[in-house]
Amino acid sequence: MDQIFIEITFNGKTFRYNSGAKAYIFHGGVYNDVHKKYGVDGLEEYVELVDYCYLKDDNHTPLGDLSDYVAVHFKKCRKLCPYKILELFYNQLY
Repeated sequence: MDQIFIEITFNGKTFRYNSGAKAYIFHGGVYNDVHKKYGVDGLEEYVELVDYCYLKDDNHTPLGDLSDYVAVHFKKCRKLCPYKILELFYNQLY
């Protein structure tokens, strides 16, 4: 089976993802200025963290809301396990 990749060029650097979800998460990070606060490496870490949370979630995850939540609380979230992030996210959502 052929593989599909999505490439995003941002600030002169190319990011390559194998899922649309990761590209969508990347957009959320840029929209919420993760790259301005934590640099490009932080943005890449953010994408991987949100994607990992998304994959671990047993619920029908509102990915845009999860992306925004982690972006706003990234300093705290980057120290937590995905299940704790999801718990905090859903507690503030409902």
